[in-house]
Amino acid sequence: MIVKIGDLEDDETAVGGYESVAVTGYFGSSITEDYGVSISSHFGEAISGQCGFSRTEEGGSSITGNNGVADTSLGGRAMAGYGGRIQIECEEERFNQQTGSFECRIRLKVGYIGEGGLEPNIFYQVRDGRFVECEDQT
Repeated sequence: MIVKIGDLEDDETAVGGYESVAVTGYFGSSITEDYGVSISSHFGEAISGQCGFSRTEEGGSSITGNNGVADTSLGGRAMAGYGGRIQIECEEERFNQQTGSFECRIRLKVGYIGEGGLEPNIFYQVRDGRFVECEDQT
C-alpha cells in the first residue's frame, strides 16, 4: 500500500503496483494497476486499471479500465472502459410540499458503460440530472 498526501502547491503523485492502494491530497494524482484502488482529493486525478476503483473529490477526473468503477464528487468527471460503471455526485433541487420551500440534495448518478448511450473511454459529467459527454476529453 502506498499513501502520499500532498499540499496545495505540491501536486504530488502516488503510484501503486499490482493489487495496491494509492492515495494523494489536493491537486495530486494517484495511479494503480489492475485491481487497485486509487483515491485523489480536490481537483486531482485518480486512475486505476482493469477491475479497479478510482475516486476523486470536487472537480477531479476519475478514470478506470474495463469492468472498473470511476467515482467522483460534485463538479467532477468520470471515464470507464468496457463493462465499467461511472458514479458522479450531483445536486438535485426539489420542492418540499410540507415546508413550502425548495431543498437542495446531493444525489449519486450511476451509469453503466454500454447502457443508456454511455460509451467506453469517454469522459462524462452530470448536467441537469443527466450524463453528458465532456467537451474536453483530454
